[in-house]
Amino acid sequence: IGEKTDKLKADLNTLFQNHLEKINEVLQISGANFKLKKLDANTNRSLRDHMCEYSFVFDDIYDVNVDGEKHAPNFKNTLSDSDKRVLAFAFFIAKIKSENNIGNRIIVLDDPFTSLDEDRKDSMIALIKDLGFKQVIILSHSKRFVGRCFELLPKDTMKTLKLHCSIAHGSVFEAMDVKKEILDTDIEKDLSYIRSSIHENRNLKEACQKARPCIEQILKEKYSDFIKPENLTGNASIST
Repeated sequence: IGEKTDKLKADLNTLFQNHLEKINEVLQISGANFKLKKLDANTNRSLRDHMCEYSFVFDDIYDVNVDGEKHAPNFKNTLSDSDKRVLAFAFFIAKIKSENNIGNRIIVLDDPFTSLDEDRKDSMIALIKDLGFKQVIILSHSKRFVGRCFELLPKDTMKTLKLHCSIAHGSVFEAMDVKKEILDTDIEKDLSYIRSSIHENRNLKEACQKARPCIEQILKEKYSDFIKPENLTGNASIST
């Protein structure tokens, strides 16, 4: 039993090392300022339990363990929600990449990047495009995220559908004209203007004037469950 346990641990550590490299690749693509420093397999023979031990390093300087004292840097108090989502996605990608027949895989992602900023969303969309799966199904309630997928993913292999609810037919999927229904709306034109102004460092004053309505629309979409419906009618300010 001891020999087999040692062999299992060695095999797991080889697997984990491969995972660590793939996880850090995704973290680098996402622009994260941290990476995994340790990802080890550990076995408790008496309990017959197998565990995963890992730690982080920030900016290649500051070490952070998963567990730690309340006031010391640890997993809970050093990673933002966005960081945790990216890390979870990196673990998922590493697991999938270690398996065979990626080209035959169908992957379903259910609103995977809601809490990420725009640059991270773009990098994650680009990552999905290059994974080499047979099919990727992305579900999202964010029109802006659907619009960015439409802009960044290849059009010839993409199908965009929306869930339409009717009394007569119930809930059905129907084709969606992303350009007409999302990209050509005032909010998306303003967001595109702001994005290009930042990247090209021009027209920043005009871009700032467009920021408030964009922020209000984003808050309405993201926190609709916490906002009274009567305060969302018409052009009502989010401050109400």
